[in-house]
Amino acid sequence: MNPENIKPVLGYSTTGHIWLAIERGELDGNCTLLSSIESQKPDWLPQNKIDVLVQFSETKHPSLPNVPTIFEILTSENEKKAINFLIASEQIGRPIIGPPSMQADRTVTLRKAFLDMMKDPEFDEFAKKLKMDMDPLSGEKAAEIASSIQSTPPEAVELARKFME
Repeated sequence: MNPENIKPVLGYSTTGHIWLAIERGELDGNCTLLSSIESQKPDWLPQNKIDVLVQFSETKHPSLPNVPTIFEILTSENEKKAINFLIASEQIGRPIIGPPSMQADRTVTLRKAFLDMMKDPEFDEFAKKLKMDMDPLSGEKAAEIASSIQSTPPEAVELARKFME
């Protein structure tokens, strides 16, 4: 596949419209979350209705062991930093934040309470009913990712901007 042959198609207002366009043959692909496919089109992967070409992640998802990560494909360190910059928010997901003046002991307590909730069997069952992918990050890991965003070199940020054009 030649990246020059990829042409973005804009204008679809919802993921549902994008899925329908793919089913109709109007679109050949989409860059989306695996959890979105699994929850909205649960038969697509098991029935091989789609091919996953690449994972935009540092690590492979257990259900896609034969699909390369973008970091296995890229060779330039600057490209890797640019992609890492672009996917950082997806790695963090939906963060729960507090003010910068929050006392350290409160931060520790709230982080522990959050992870305890994520391990709660009742919460887990509720999440499964909603077909939600629950793979929480620790607060420390989320803070590490946020710090990496802030320390991305300007040339990698510029390359990330070009990737998005």
